[in-house]
Formats: sequence, C-alpha cells, structure tokens
Amino acid sequence: MPTFVVRSVSRLFCHWFALLVVGAVAAGCFEPDCPPGQQCKTNDGCDGPECGASAAPRACPGAVPNTLVLNEILSNPGGVDTNDDGDIDALSDEYVEVLNLSGDPISTGGVSLVVGDRTRFVFDGRCLGPGESLVVWGGGRSVPVLDGSIGIISTESLRLANDGVPVRLFRDGDTLLDEVQVPAGSPAESWVRAPDGTGTWAAHPGALDGPPRLSPGRCVDHLAFPGCLTRSTTSVALGAPPEPECDRAEYSEVVLNEVLVNPGGGDPSGDGVPDNRRDEFVELMIVGQEPRWLDALQLWVGTNQRAVIHTGCLEPGTVITIFSGHGVVPAADWVGPLFVSESPLALSNEFTRIELWRDFERYDRLDVYAAPDGVSVARFPDGEGDFRPHTQIPGGRRWSPGACTNGGPAAIGCAVR
Repeated sequence: MPTFVVRSVSRLFCHWFALLVVGAVAAGCFEPDCPPGQQCKTNDGCDGPECGASAAPRACPGAVPNTLVLNEILSNPGGVDTNDDGDIDALSDEYVEVLNLSGDPISTGGVSLVVGDRTRFVFDGRCLGPGESLVVWGGGRSVPVLDGSIGIISTESLRLANDGVPVRLFRDGDTLLDEVQVPAGSPAESWVRAPDGTGTWAAHPGALDGPPRLSPGRCVDHLAFPGCLTRSTTSVALGAPPEPECDRAEYSEVVLNEVLVNPGGGDPSGDGVPDNRRDEFVELMIVGQEPRWLDALQLWVGTNQRAVIHTGCLEPGTVITIFSGHGVVPAADWVGPLFVSESPLALSNEFTRIELWRDFERYDRLDVYAAPDGVSVARFPDGEGDFRPHTQIPGGRRWSPGACTNGGPAAIGCAVR
C-alpha cells in the first residue's frame, strides 16, 4: 500500500495544522539535520540526526573572482520565517545567498563569509554546480526544501546589521571574490542582484505581481535555479483583470480544495486524451458568506510560480479549477471558472508542495507525499475539512474537478452540506 501524507498550512506565520498518514512512514535522517561540515550516515530509520565527518569533497576547481558571487542578502527578516523552521527569529532568519556564475562546478573550499570585520561563516569543500546557489542562514532547526539550491545553517549568527553593513567573500583569507555594501532596508526586503548574478544591486523587486520581496534559494523572479539565468518567466496570468463588484478575497476566504498529482492514466479533464502531465489539476474554492473576487492570486508549485489568477465576483462555494494544459471539455454540471495553464503544473508524484500567495501572505499550502495512483486528494467537507484521498470520501469517486466532492454541482452550499 503506498504511503500517503498530506500537510496543509494557511498563512505565512502559522505552523502546519494537518497531518494525515496512510500506511507506514519511515523517519529519515537528512543532511539539513547535521551541523556544517557533517553528513548523514543513513537516509532512514533514525529518530534524529546520525551524523559523521563529511566525505572528501569531489574534485572541482576552486572559486576565483567572478565565478562565486554574492547574490542576495537579508539583514532584516521583519518577522518572516525565511528558513521555514517554524520559529520567527531576527538572527536565525537572516541569510546570505551565493551563486556559481560559471558554467562549471566550482569548490567552496577555503571560502569564508565576512560581515563587517568578522568572519561569520567558513564554507565546506563541496562542489557547487553551474548556476546553483547556496543559502547560509544565521541559525535555525532546519532549512526549506530547495530546488536548484543548497541550504546551510550556520553555527554562528551572521549578525547582519539592519542599518547597513559590508559583506565580503574571501578565498584562503586573502583573495577577494566579491563584496557589497548592504544599505539599511525595509523589513522583509532583501538586497539582491537583478538579474541574478550579474545585475545591479538593488532592493528586491518582489514577485512578478508584487511581494514577497525576498527569494532565498530562488531566482529574483521566484523561479528555480539554474534556469532563471538564461530564461524568461514561464508563469502565465489566467484571466483578464476584473472590474470588481465585490470585495477582494482575503486570507481564509479562498483555499486549496482538491489536487490531482497523479492522474494514473485517467482523463479528469474530459477531453478524451488521457495525459498524466496535462490532466493534473489544482482546484480552489471561495469560502465564507459573501461574493469575492481574486486579484493576482499566485499559484506556486515547489519553487515555481505556475499561474497568476484574476477573476470577477464569485459566489461562496464556487470552485476555480486549473488544469495543466490542452483542450478541456467541461462536464455538464461544471460551475465556476475553468483555466488552462500555458506551462505544465509539473506536480511531482513523489513530493509536491502547492501554495497560494498574495502580497506577503501565504493563503494556503498543501504538501503531498507519494500520491495515490489515479486518485486526487480533497478537503472533506469541501472548503473546510481535512485533506484525504478522494476514494475515502463518501461516493467512492477518484476525483471531482469543477464539482463538489460528492459529485454535485459546485455552487452555494457545496462547502456547507
């Protein structure tokens, strides 16, 4: 029986509030559990870190000026849990991001991070891949899941002064690799190169449609390393900017309601062409008591922004369905907006994190581990309940995009049965 775990989180500053496990889940030992310079001895069966001396680093050339560069620095977290460890801490959530700007792997051996006149961190001898970034946090219990980046927890606070401080990278104590004078900035606003690696230093411009104004382990446009160094954004705005006739949906008024990560050869889009990538979907729901509209609500999959959603006024209980692509044929009972993303949602069957963001606020989050074959995960009751495999919801359906989980039309009352 496959292992299935769901975690759902609302709001940026809250802890994970739901955990569902079907089958056995083995505890794991992962490198972020270990102090800098150590690695895990095993990937399963440990209740806590089992760490030992790091293996000898792979052979790769040492860093020289214009290859390993400073790319992003946050001196004032402003109450944001940037390392995603569940604790908000002004020192632990500071970070410095460095980037391999060369086309080849380079070693971080002998490289030190100097803040002001103090060496605050000494890198180990790992090879950093071309276009790969490495983020050093000033503390914390763990680091976020990063794509195309490496996260490290420093054993000493970085002590990045909020009123400005010089930051330098040295190799072997005397070869200056890069430096920048970080000015005083606004809370939760990093100092960053734009474009990444080569651009002029400036205050973080925010996401494509606004904040957050920081992006540790991500490109300045919040896409994943290393592709952002050579590509433009792949996100797509869904729908035209509306003329609001009601209030905009705020936190708790729009939630993730159903996600199909693994279509399993089925055809939930109803276009007659089963496709395991294009038949993936994410469904949102308007909850509350009054009509609401969506303005620049961002759908993130992992470290990639996949869509920016605009709608007109929607009644409570309306679902918004986003498919990964091509001709979707709505069912007769389909109610509510239907969107098709021009870029694949790229939901991983092994682990997928789906998030809803607007401005500084994370509206909702869902983590899916080892997705069931051909079965969505959905809230039951719609809009308010915990997530569970759809086949465990009365009715025995495998999915219900554009409809209530009981198969009925999605309309007022869908969330309140």
